[in-house]
Amino acid sequence: MANRNFYTATDIELLHNNGISSLDVNEDDVVTAIAYEAAEKFGVKINYRAGFSNSSGSRQTYSYKPDSRTSGGTTKQRLIDEASKVLAENSPAATSAPVARPPQTVAAPVVSTPVSSALPDDWMMHYRTFLDTADVAQIKDAVSTGLIDGIATNPNKVAQSGKSYRQVVEEIRKFFNGPIAVQAIGQTTEEICECARRLHAIDPLLAIKITANKAGLAAVKILVPEGVRTNATLMFNPTQALLAGLAGSPFISPFIGRAKMVGQEGIDAIRKMRQLLDAFGLNRTNLIAASIKDVDQVVESILAGAHSVAITFPIFEAMCQHPLTTEGLDAFIEEYKTIPRS
Repeated sequence: MANRNFYTATDIELLHNNGISSLDVNEDDVVTAIAYEAAEKFGVKINYRAGFSNSSGSRQTYSYKPDSRTSGGTTKQRLIDEASKVLAENSPAATSAPVARPPQTVAAPVVSTPVSSALPDDWMMHYRTFLDTADVAQIKDAVSTGLIDGIATNPNKVAQSGKSYRQVVEEIRKFFNGPIAVQAIGQTTEEICECARRLHAIDPLLAIKITANKAGLAAVKILVPEGVRTNATLMFNPTQALLAGLAGSPFISPFIGRAKMVGQEGIDAIRKMRQLLDAFGLNRTNLIAASIKDVDQVVESILAGAHSVAITFPIFEAMCQHPLTTEGLDAFIEEYKTIPRS
């Protein structure tokens, strides 16, 4: 059998980010339902080659036969089947006019070859500054500067907004197309996966936050190959970061401020996490310093090796200011008034 590609929503986003507006799909390739939705969202045209037959809708249908290497065991297959069911029930297109879709039950994903040689391996490193809030007004203000790459929320922040996850995401999407992190909740790996897939179905470009405990790390290992972008979070131990990186999570978010509140040195943990990631060559995981309480922690986190920072709106504003900057501008304004008009 020829090599088969497995295309997810993340692959479609990468094509879009690199200015690629079309994707050639072969007979044996697998394109997930959420990849089709992402293609529509980003305007990426999927070109169908031999083996595809036209449907009456705007999409093509396909079929493929999974080979023996794609089997991940009955438990994994059950989780994948459940993901297909959740995606079918929650997909926005499910409530609109019916269109032809790929088969809902898919084999365990196998990536045989890269989507494109033009796509960078370090795509997740394009995101450096995350705004840590669910307040849409604050997000709109900060995003308008062009300095915000992503949004980080948590259940507490969403609860304070009085809105559902879907409502918050839809409001943000009116003016921001970058990653939005939302938290999946569950006590067991199965519960976490189920919740993550429901959230992923809201928007395939979400970064689903997964608690970095044993159950959560196991969920990351399952979800990432399915095309779910994960953000392993609530981590304090450097080995949690290492395991999340080994599981393939594109984002990890150790908490700095909370560690300091209980007498631990969060900055030192960041330094060790980065050393562990580098030692194992895990260069496809973005280390995001989170729970930052002041501007000094922003600076120290980056110097300790954090690739990115998640900051609240007040800290973002503080990063843009300095008393001497304000004082100097006020003086310039007064002096400018004395200059004759040209």
